[in-house]
Amino acid sequence: MRAAPFSVDGTATDAAGNQTTFSGSAASIDSMPPAILGGTVSPDMPARRGTTVSVHFTTGEALNREPSVSIGGRPMTKDPASGATDFDYTYEPGTDDDDLSNPKQVVVAVEDDAHNQTVSVLGQVTYDFTPPAESPAGAGIAAWPTLAGIGQNLTVTATFDEPVGMAALSGCNGLYFEGPVISGRRAIWSHVVAPGDAEGPCDAGVSATDLAGNPYIRIAPGVAEVDSSAPEPPSVTLFPPLPLERGAIVAVAFGTAEALPSFPGVSVGGVQMVAGGGTLPASGFAYTHAVAATDTEGTKQVVAVLSDAAGNTTTSVFGQVVYDFSAPAPAVSITPDRTGLNRTLTVQVSAGEPLSTTALPGLTVTSPAGLSASSFAGPMVAGGLATWTHTVTSADPAGSNVLRVGVVVYDQAGNSAAVSSDGSDYVDPTPPTTSDSFVQTGPHMRGAAVSGFFAASEALSGRPSTQYLHFRAPRSGAGPGGNSATWSAPRTRKAPGRCR
Repeated sequence: MRAAPFSVDGTATDAAGNQTTFSGSAASIDSMPPAILGGTVSPDMPARRGTTVSVHFTTGEALNREPSVSIGGRPMTKDPASGATDFDYTYEPGTDDDDLSNPKQVVVAVEDDAHNQTVSVLGQVTYDFTPPAESPAGAGIAAWPTLAGIGQNLTVTATFDEPVGMAALSGCNGLYFEGPVISGRRAIWSHVVAPGDAEGPCDAGVSATDLAGNPYIRIAPGVAEVDSSAPEPPSVTLFPPLPLERGAIVAVAFGTAEALPSFPGVSVGGVQMVAGGGTLPASGFAYTHAVAATDTEGTKQVVAVLSDAAGNTTTSVFGQVVYDFSAPAPAVSITPDRTGLNRTLTVQVSAGEPLSTTALPGLTVTSPAGLSASSFAGPMVAGGLATWTHTVTSADPAGSNVLRVGVVVYDQAGNSAAVSSDGSDYVDPTPPTTSDSFVQTGPHMRGAAVSGFFAASEALSGRPSTQYLHFRAPRSGAGPGGNSATWSAPRTRKAPGRCR
């Protein structure tokens, strides 16, 4: 019960039997222990050396006796500003404290004037004087991927043996990392590699504190490597550069500035080419493709996609090839259409597209018999034209003969086509002869008109075989009996038999 005043009445008897009575009042009676109405203990997380542990509590009655407050059996210090019912105590762990037996209980003992006592455990605090350590030891800082290329998310992770409250990352080529994201014992940072990022080994400097504030710092060298450069376009040899027909082989050979961990993807016209094999990594590659029936005509780009060990890629157009599956369409011409002795005729074929300079056109002569194609000089090939020449000699078949030739041409893809002349051309090594000639006799005076005619053994160029001559005697020159004249401008008379 709480303290209250009371009165005393009584009778006293001595040994002789004498009695006396008495009465009076006495002090209060207090049998109720003092109450601790509320209390708090801070911090609510582990405390390291130098951290102040604070305790606050109140009592239900004013106390004249000092409360006893301890943490882990060590007395705490009362705040001088504490009142009779409101108390604050503090304690700062020192070098003589340990963090082996945890947690440390905060015990409060209060006593009133009647010596009634109350003992209460207000709370507990964990001491932590040990800095965090990596888990596993010496290998708790790691990065993935260990070789990071453009567009890849490079993450650095620090794992400790206890929860951490703060962590920071430095170094790693000076790159900016997002984070940290802290989850218990782990801290994570991330960076997406971009073109132009500083390249090379990434040395991760990690600093952290545990929940008690004990510090940690370490530099983990070379946890990753940054490669922010795509492979350089290689030097390429492309075979062959000429148009190709079905069955031909497209061949590509190239070297790279750095060794690649995988075979590049190389295609021609969207069709994958076949790698020549070899061991990886490698910096030299060869690819082939046999032009197939499923391929289509036209210009085809040769494209390669190169990927380095960091996953950086480069798309490079090596060049282009032309697929040509169509035969040329040649046309032949012979000039002049009639070629005589000691004159030169020309046979020319136009193919409409460039001709092969390795598979040369072939010429055959089918008429006249005895005229050999070997007597023709050529072929001379220039683009889509092929030319042969032949100078008519007396060794050629006599007479006026139809000239017929056949030509086979090859385009640059190897497609072939044949063409023949139309038989409207002639070759004639035999000069014409004359007969039945007549010239009006003289003597003629100077400037007189003279007429005559002769008959040729064959039709002449642009004229009939019988020619009529009209010219005048010279107006100067030799005297009588020595005059002469040269037929230089013959004309054809409409009606023979008359001379003037």
